[in-house]
Amino acid sequence: MFILLKDPSKFYIGQSINLYGRFNQYLNNSYLKDKKNQQIFPKALLKYGQESFSLAILEYTNSVLLNSREMFWISLLKPYYNIHPVFTLWPKTKVPWCRHR
Repeated sequence: MFILLKDPSKFYIGQSINLYGRFNQYLNNSYLKDKKNQQIFPKALLKYGQESFSLAILEYTNSVLLNSREMFWISLLKPYYNIHPVFTLWPKTKVPWCRHR
């Protein structure tokens, strides 16, 4: 589980099994500008610049718990860039997953 902060009121909570790969995407402007990528957070990275955000690791957990722990952190901290809380099923595992704030 990780958090990317622009300032104390605007941040994003995410998860990744491959943190290195995830951050390579966030540092790749071609990925951020891709028309298929309509998420609010990549748009914020482009608008404010990657250097405007800092990274903090919230916790380490095993891959089975990633979705439930992400829901926990999103519910607790109510991050600005995680849009709104709509719970859906994560396609591969059928585990409830919070995609938005």
